[in-house]
Amino acid sequence: MLRLLKRCPHVARVLLCGALTLPAPFVFAADISPGDREAVFEGAGQACNQQMPEAIRQRAGAAAVLNFCSCYASEVARTITVEQVDALADTSRPLDAIPHYGETMRNAWRACEKRLLAKETAASWHPPER
Repeated sequence: MLRLLKRCPHVARVLLCGALTLPAPFVFAADISPGDREAVFEGAGQACNQQMPEAIRQRAGAAAVLNFCSCYASEVARTITVEQVDALADTSRPLDAIPHYGETMRNAWRACEKRLLAKETAASWHPPER
């Protein structure tokens, strides 16, 4: 099912692009196979890295972008549902017809923004000297 995603990078890119298109309630992931989870992780990480705007890449640096995209891919792979995985494998199905797909992607993006911004803020914050 997700072997198709590995062979079709345009489908993998959709994981990131679709993140901003479909509002829906949050859904917790059903169990997907370890192989499918790995394929989703790889596809989402690749899509995130490829779609990251150059301005952000220059400002944040390559290591920060890779760290963010790894977090994002992990969150997507952790929360995507079997139904969403099956729908993504069906390239004839439009993204907006995949239940809760956009919310899964947005939630992963936001979770990593919060997590990484919190780490950066904590690392750069120093208590005032007395």
